[in-house]
Amino acid sequence: MRNLIVFSAVLAFGVAAAAQAPVALTVEQLAQFPPGEGREATVRVCSGCHEPEIMTQQRLAPADWARVVDTMAGNGAQGTDADFDAITAYLSKAFPAE
Repeated sequence: MRNLIVFSAVLAFGVAAAAQAPVALTVEQLAQFPPGEGREATVRVCSGCHEPEIMTQQRLAPADWARVVDTMAGNGAQGTDADFDAITAYLSKAFPAE
């Protein structure tokens, strides 16, 4: 029983760690993110779990982007408060509501 508990804990840690490893983006994928302040943080933090299209195909108001970023932070996205603020500002500017 103890081995099962240890195995489960190791497996859960490994899955969480793998989810945070940034995905190696292709040049084409990286090009989907327009230049701007917060781009690097967005790519670094968000690519650990998402393909670029998850973000680049969205068009949201700043308050909606803030809710999305807060949700992702609550779900375990790894970044500082400054990173999350930069990501919210970047996404709001780069992918605004239409």
